[in-house]
Amino acid sequence: MEIIERQRRFFAGNTPGERLVFVWGADPQPDAPAVEQLPPQVNAYYLANDGQLPDHAALEAMVRKTVADCRRYWRWRDELVDDDLPHIVAVHFDIGIQTAVMTGIEPRLEGSWWLDCNLTWDRIDALPATPDNRWFEMFRSLNQLLWEAWDGDFHFLPFWHRSPLDAANGIRGNELFLEMYTAPDRVKALTDWCVDCELAIENSLAQTIQAPDDWGVGHMGFVMPPGGVWVNGDPVALISREMMLEFEQPYTGRLFTSTGGGFFHNHTKGLYQVDQVAKTPGICLQHFNADPNCPRVSDILAGPPAARDNLLAASRQTPIFPDQILYDELDAYRPHLNQGRFALDITCPADKIDSVINEFKP
Repeated sequence: MEIIERQRRFFAGNTPGERLVFVWGADPQPDAPAVEQLPPQVNAYYLANDGQLPDHAALEAMVRKTVADCRRYWRWRDELVDDDLPHIVAVHFDIGIQTAVMTGIEPRLEGSWWLDCNLTWDRIDALPATPDNRWFEMFRSLNQLLWEAWDGDFHFLPFWHRSPLDAANGIRGNELFLEMYTAPDRVKALTDWCVDCELAIENSLAQTIQAPDDWGVGHMGFVMPPGGVWVNGDPVALISREMMLEFEQPYTGRLFTSTGGGFFHNHTKGLYQVDQVAKTPGICLQHFNADPNCPRVSDILAGPPAARDNLLAASRQTPIFPDQILYDELDAYRPHLNQGRFALDITCPADKIDSVINEFKP
């Protein structure tokens, strides 16, 4: 509970210098208990059973195994590392399944789950706003079974969303980006429908909740408020700042303010949007995944003052989570940590773990 309270204080605060710290060893740890996560088990079942999804009984066996594996792993890690990582069971499926839940159209499994709907506007207009398909039922079962296995000792994310604009792209296809100019009202109507559909998903899954009202949900190392959501916001790295304000922010903001708040996933290719994303209504955290051949957050901090100051100001409005920070990058962070609010996900040599925690954990 101490870690959960530290996280709650971090998200409730607004003082520069506040931070969370997660530290990982760079080398394999052969003594770490293995964890068989839920998504790979579902994928293996699907492939072994000619495209059938696991029924409730099969999912129950998977949940029991994953939760037991996780509990062994947590006991092992808690004895070795004193950072801010809470106990979370990962329920993290690929974006093809998110679109399948929203549309009822079958995705394909090719290493990852993909679904390129490319629906016509006539078919889009006929989509029901309330999901009722086998993909949604799988998530309903997973939620029920995870709460049955819960013993006050872990968090999980009920459903992994695409941002409304990303969801609209998944349904309409890449033509959507041209139609922002040629048919903007159509694009806005579809993006608004995506918010309605995502809220229907959240409301339906909420009926399975058995935890205390203040327990919250967890994903990627964070305990979010009750009813919090996570969104894949990749399109903000593909559009202008002006188009982001028109076609993305209002809709993601409606999703976040209609739930318990939101965790926004982005890529460092989209760092030019950092200040605007930070102003999204209801946002709790802005995540940056490092892209190849693109500046990293550390490059911005070590670079020209204008871009650095813009990023630090954005972090004071909404905390920034750069993942997989390398040990060699820490010099870029050190001079600026007290000017912003960060969650630091640091990978370092095993013999440096304790010293990194002692230095960076407030």
